Amino acid sequence: MSFVKIRAVYIPADGTGPSYVSLPVSTFEEIAINHDECLVYMKNKYVPHPEVFMGNVRRDMGTAAWRHVMLAQHNSLVHPLVVFYPAIPEPEKTFEVNVTVRKWYEEVLQFRKSVFGESYSEKEERIHWIGDMVVVRCISDPRVDLTGAYPEDLATIKQYLSSIPYPGI
Repeated sequence: MSFVKIRAVYIPADGTGPSYVSLPVSTFEEIAINHDECLVYMKNKYVPHPEVFMGNVRRDMGTAAWRHVMLAQHNSLVHPLVVFYPAIPEPEKTFEVNVTVRKWYEEVLQFRKSVFGESYSEKEERIHWIGDMVVVRCISDPRVDLTGAYPEDLATIKQYLSSIPYPGI
């Protein structure tokens, strides 16, 4: 096993705004892992470590401490974006609402109000994204087959995360 780094977009929960980071990934020439109760055989694949950038996440749980969601509705992307977000906090800790994404959502909401009028409101209560997040591109399987993010990805990331509620754990 060895490590390489992939360019990723880091979206901190504290509202300081996104930045580019080097996401460490483990590389395996050949490995058999227990994935969701099934033995999976992988060859020449990556296992990402977004937990390195996530505050209050259970680091001793490896890939079980975080979840991911693909930006699947953007079919024009050759390599879809995948968002890694925290799922299991350290004991007696919680994840804060991601202020950066909340600001993006408020911008979208203000725009919608300017188009539809001040009486516009969301149909249901919004569940906001939580914790620090990391975004990369994937080739096929978002857990093991990754490639770096591009500067132009930020607009897609912003649109997606401000439009879609937190998927839960």
